[in-house]
Amino acid sequence: MRSPLQKSLSEHVGWVVLLTAIVGSTVAFANNSAQPTPTPPGHLRPRAVDISLSQNGVFSGKVVDAQARPVEKAEILFRQSGKQVAKVSTSRNGDFDVTGLTPGVYQIVVLPDRTLTVRVWDKRSAPPVARPELLIVMGDDTIRGQRRIGELLPLENTVVVGGMVAAAIAIPIAIANSSDDTEPVSP
Repeated sequence: MRSPLQKSLSEHVGWVVLLTAIVGSTVAFANNSAQPTPTPPGHLRPRAVDISLSQNGVFSGKVVDAQARPVEKAEILFRQSGKQVAKVSTSRNGDFDVTGLTPGVYQIVVLPDRTLTVRVWDKRSAPPVARPELLIVMGDDTIRGQRRIGELLPLENTVVVGGMVAAAIAIPIAIANSSDDTEPVSP
């Protein structure tokens, strides 16, 4: 006859074998995948900010640092379709104005290392969310956790999903099997 310890060990070994088979088949399936799941278009692209030109057709903006202090003499490049269409510098107050831009999508580069995408709109056709001026914050490396769940947890990866399923099965079983079969001390 087997002792309670031997019986408990054999049950645990059986569960370990089962979980190993599940995880192993998941890893084998992941390694045999023909193609990785493609990233949906626009999934990781930077979002464009909508900016409305003034009545006079002027694009206005301001450059500040992470503490909201104006950045003087910052060089700003406007590019459209890979070509530079304008270059300006900020004033002492961090302000800048650009004339001659037509509605469309622009890549704005604030030297040395800040790049963003804007959609410029004519005042009459601008959507309600369009801002009258662009605010650029330099040196703001704060990560606020504003990401889609798919960027944080790649659920298309079968190894990750398999591990989550195995953990969801194994943890409750381990907890249930870890209880002692002894009588409680108090009635």
